[in-house]
Amino acid sequence: GDIIFNPANANIDFRIDGDTNDNLVRVDAANERMGIGTGTPNNKLHVEIEDSGTNTVLYPLRLTRTSSGTVAAGIGTGMEFEIETTAGNHVGATIEAVTTDVGSGAEDVDLVVKTMLAGSAANEALRIHDDGNLTVAGDLTVTGNDITFGNGATIVNNSSSLLTLTEATVTASAALTAGTTITAGTICTGTTGIATGGYI
Repeated sequence: GDIIFNPANANIDFRIDGDTNDNLVRVDAANERMGIGTGTPNNKLHVEIEDSGTNTVLYPLRLTRTSSGTVAAGIGTGMEFEIETTAGNHVGATIEAVTTDVGSGAEDVDLVVKTMLAGSAANEALRIHDDGNLTVAGDLTVTGNDITFGNGATIVNNSSSLLTLTEATVTASAALTAGTTITAGTICTGTTGIATGGYI
């Protein structure tokens, strides 16, 4: 049978002490919350870790994936976000850490975000590759005005709706179509053509 703590639903907290932590696990009965490492959990599950460091990052949570078989690229671990809709409960989004290489000393891992669209199973929306590159499945909206690259070049969308490229030389590998005006302040090189509607 089951082992039930507090079967009468009384307002009585439950606590497990550790060697040095008096709140290794704490159940807050009044607020129906559980704390790990804290005696005052602020959410349904609240995990807290403390040490004497002041400028380091601590990891109170670890998700581990292992296999009884031979691991291969694609093995990973992640989190699901399930949400109730009018059709029932659905996994609306996931965050996954996925290997692309499992070789010893050559391990690569991507971080993948999947989201649900129109009731379908969550599909990949964004991927941060192991080398730092970013793949976005849909459109990319930048709420700020500038995009700055590692070499210092920028794309600036200023208040007059003018898009400015600060790099000294802009190379185009395909045709350029101008809906308004293209003004060349420096050099434009490459296989380019300007369609009707603009000029350089």
